[in-house]
Amino acid sequence: MLDFLLRKDHRAQMRNFATFETFQHHFLTPEGSRFYFDVFGYDGDLKGSPDGVVEYYDQLAKLSGKEIRPLKGMSAFVEAVAKSAKSLGAKIYAGGDYKIISINKQANLFVLKTPKHEVQVGKLVIAAPPGAFGKVSGSVAERIQRQNAFQSIFPRPAFKGAAVYPRAWWDEIVNPKDKLYPMERFLSNSDCLGWSLPHR
Repeated sequence: MLDFLLRKDHRAQMRNFATFETFQHHFLTPEGSRFYFDVFGYDGDLKGSPDGVVEYYDQLAKLSGKEIRPLKGMSAFVEAVAKSAKSLGAKIYAGGDYKIISINKQANLFVLKTPKHEVQVGKLVIAAPPGAFGKVSGSVAERIQRQNAFQSIFPRPAFKGAAVYPRAWWDEIVNPKDKLYPMERFLSNSDCLGWSLPHR
């Protein structure tokens, strides 16, 4: 169904549709569209722009199955960024004594306060999750928190699960149609999504 939907002649008409849902309804019919997402199990992309969703599918199709994940998990990316920043002369402060509790502005300087310190800087980059940043006070922080873009970010419950097996049973699957490959995506009708990561 996806191959039919993303045919070249259909893609040429994508810009005539406001959402991926309307694009899909037109070429698959509303019933076909519902059937596709019932099977696929995830309809979070329906309201997105057709261009963005189709680009996502294109990139997903290019996955080779040879992708790897860092041995230390996603924290390895944070550590790599920190290492790179330090090599360029940056200083990193972490821990309770350096937790930002307020951000204000005085003249041309930003004033950041922690439980034990105060820092004044000319430029400031904020990259913090909304939940944590929502607890920061001060005129600058509160101005950001009032922005529609900030208020439009809502938390969503999520969990991470893993299944570990005593033997690599996926290597025993004979039928090519049923085989599992590293980084193969699977989704369900229970708002779950995940990736298969066969490894030894």
